[in-house]
Amino acid sequence: MTDMEALIDHHRLADLIVHGFRLAADENRTRLSDAVWCLLKESAITLQALPDRERQWLRAGSKATWPLDTSIPAKDWREIWNERIKEGMNPYDEPQTRHQITDATAIDRMLWSGYLLQMVNTKNTRRDRAILWQLAAGVRPNVVQKRFMRGRTSQAMRDVKKRALLSISTSIRKHGLSAERTTSSG
Repeated sequence: MTDMEALIDHHRLADLIVHGFRLAADENRTRLSDAVWCLLKESAITLQALPDRERQWLRAGSKATWPLDTSIPAKDWREIWNERIKEGMNPYDEPQTRHQITDATAIDRMLWSGYLLQMVNTKNTRRDRAILWQLAAGVRPNVVQKRFMRGRTSQAMRDVKKRALLSISTSIRKHGLSAERTTSSG
């Protein structure tokens, strides 16, 4: 890798971490490990929304759409609610409008989050990466526990998640990125 490629990778990683801190701030979290966790969750959502190219059809439920837009203010929801009542419609059965994925940066962030998973450096790296990804993808913890940690407590699984996130955070700091530098640049 040339110096220029390393510099570009460093800036992409910094941009990814800044985005992670924005996501974490929405959940009132401020640590680097929280930013990484939010990025992994967003990546799992993006991956689930992509079409299944191997089978040439869309998985049920994904339809290559972005999750429901939740950025509509409460005031607008009340107006929509009142309009539906005036029209004689049930306000609960509103069809969910979904947006197609048009943002290539979401897919780019998903790919770079895979790079974050490669930063996991623990005693049982392969298992810990799988546990971290499955938890981020929304797999129920008891299912993950049965699959990867049979006979262990749920606390042990949470410890694996914390260790993996700490390992990623340490690797990011080794790249010369710190929480102070990334948040001030955004």
